[in-house]
Amino acid sequence: MNRSHRITTITALTFATTLALLAATGGPARAIDNKDELYCQLHASLNIGKFISKKMKCIDGCWKRAFVDPPSASDCAPPYAGKTAGCVQSIEGKTGGAIQSDCNKDCPECYTGGDCMTDADTKIADAEAHVEAVTADVFCDDSASGDGLTLSEFKCQRTVNKSLAKFAAKKLKCYAKCRKGEFRGKIPAGDCDPPAADLKTQGCISKLEQKVAFLVDKKCESGVNPSADKPECGSYPINDGAAWAAGEEAEIDARHGNFFCND
Repeated sequence: MNRSHRITTITALTFATTLALLAATGGPARAIDNKDELYCQLHASLNIGKFISKKMKCIDGCWKRAFVDPPSASDCAPPYAGKTAGCVQSIEGKTGGAIQSDCNKDCPECYTGGDCMTDADTKIADAEAHVEAVTADVFCDDSASGDGLTLSEFKCQRTVNKSLAKFAAKKLKCYAKCRKGEFRGKIPAGDCDPPAADLKTQGCISKLEQKVAFLVDKKCESGVNPSADKPECGSYPINDGAAWAAGEEAEIDARHGNFFCND
């Protein structure tokens, strides 16, 4: 065996041993193989963030119409109807197309075995279920309360909905920026995993949390704003702005691994 062949063999064995040790010890590994897979993961997360925000906006518009025309409230829940159905269907199609386009060059194998068309449908369906659960709580039926749903209470509901929608999309942007830095070696592997250890990412998320708490409390908490009021239904009796933000945060964090899976 010549010297160059021996070196190549030793290098290959060393590399294989290193991989085995990392697998056995759970050592850090970059989540993806190349920049095209990174692009796919980043944009899958950002597109789902936009989807959440836009679908919540569709539902907000429906409840705005229903406030002055109560019978139309039936349009605001799945499977939706009227303008709301058209609004939701439009963003479903656009989001699926955007994810498939952004993952066209290289789909990570951890995305349904590298099938980004199927994976996009799965991610959208999961986001749909999340939005429907959140908006059902946000726009809860307050008709059984002593004062029904007042205008001030409705303004509170809409503020919670809008604030959470923006929070979800923007928090995913914080994570996307962190993942870029991690891929480039500027941020240690694992520091973007929730709860993020990266200080800039922490700061990015903290600002969003504070903004949600401020906006919601201003419209919902009479102790903060005497003209504010909140419904007596759903999570409102126990939730303030910080609690609403924390609930949405937990949902986004729980889905983090779906976007930035280890390939």
